[in-house]
Amino acid sequence: MVPELIGLDFDGVVVDTVWHRCAVCIEVYGVDPPFRSFAAKTVVSEGRLTQQQYDDLMDLVFVDPRYAMMMEPLCGAIGAIHSLIAAGLTPRIVTMRQAASVKFVRRFLRLDEVQLGGLKVVSTNRQLTKHQHVAGMLAFVEDRVEHLATMKGIVPNLYLMDYYGVAEPADWYTLVPDWPTLLPQLVRLA
Repeated sequence: MVPELIGLDFDGVVVDTVWHRCAVCIEVYGVDPPFRSFAAKTVVSEGRLTQQQYDDLMDLVFVDPRYAMMMEPLCGAIGAIHSLIAAGLTPRIVTMRQAASVKFVRRFLRLDEVQLGGLKVVSTNRQLTKHQHVAGMLAFVEDRVEHLATMKGIVPNLYLMDYYGVAEPADWYTLVPDWPTLLPQLVRLA
C-alpha cells in the first residue's frame, strides 16, 4: 500500500514567519509593516516597499542563513510531522518560495531532528504550480485561503490553518486554529 500524501504549506503552517518577516523588514528597510496583512499585495500597494524590496526581503527571510535560521516552528508542528509519518502518512511540504529556499527548509527541519524518511520538500515554479504539485494528495494544509481555493476539486480534504483567528469559516475547507486540533483530523484520514 502506498502511503497517503499530506501536503503542508511551509510558511504559516510549519513555521510562523509573520513576526520574523516584520522584524527583518524593520531592520533592513526601517519600515514597520502591518502585521496581520504582511504580503506583497499589501506592502507594495500601500507604497511601504517596492516589489524589488519585497522580493529581496523574502530572499533574506527564507534563504540568507543570518535570518532564515532564526525562524521558529509553530507550536506542535515538528512533533505533528513525526506523528503523521508514524501513522503511515507521507507529509510533503510544498513551498512557493524559490528552489534555494527548499534547501533551507530541509536544513531547518533537520535542526529539529525530523526523520526525513518519506518527507519531501518541493518548490513551485513557473513550470509547476502549487495546485499541480498537490494532485493526488489526500489532504492539504494551507494558511492562505486564496491559495487553498486553487486546490478545490483537486484535493479532497482541505484545511485552513488559522493560527491568528482571523479567517472566516467556509463549507469547502475545515478551519483549524493549531496543530493540536489539526493532527487528530489528519491521522483519522490514514
